[in-house]
Amino acid sequence: MAAETLVTQAKQLAKDGEHLRASAAYFKAAKKEPANPEILIELALSLLQLNKVSKALTAADDSIRLDP
Repeated sequence: MAAETLVTQAKQLAKDGEHLRASAAYFKAAKKEPANPEILIELALSLLQLNKVSKALTAADDSIRLDP
């Protein structure tokens, strides 16, 4: 499945309050496009909804490193 499709699914899941499933979809998308800072920041936001602060900070830092 393409990263773009995964991101679309993740956004809908997050909108529906399914943050765990959304995070999983963002993670899969990030594995497919590891140099995409937008995916990483969306992953970070989704992880924050799950109170996974440390993992969210890592994803946010990776995003900033790619696109300061």
